[in-house]
Amino acid sequence: MKMYDTIHALFDNAVERRSSELKYLDISLIELDDGFQMTIKDCGRPYDPVANGMDAASFGARSATYRYMFTMNVTTIVWDKI
Repeated sequence: MKMYDTIHALFDNAVERRSSELKYLDISLIELDDGFQMTIKDCGRPYDPVANGMDAASFGARSATYRYMFTMNVTTIVWDKI
């Protein structure tokens, strides 16, 4: 459920902060040996959800990172397997 809530929140951020039309949104989920990693990339105005209250603890995750590169927001979240 935490993964779904995270995808929903980050998708809403991408749509809300898009420059004009959401031209690119990529969501990938990868199974790791000890968890799951989700990466969301969007072409919007720079916005760091990790520094603005959506840190790893709020996602129920092991780690959360944000980078802005090549005009894209890139947010990566890693969860432990239960």
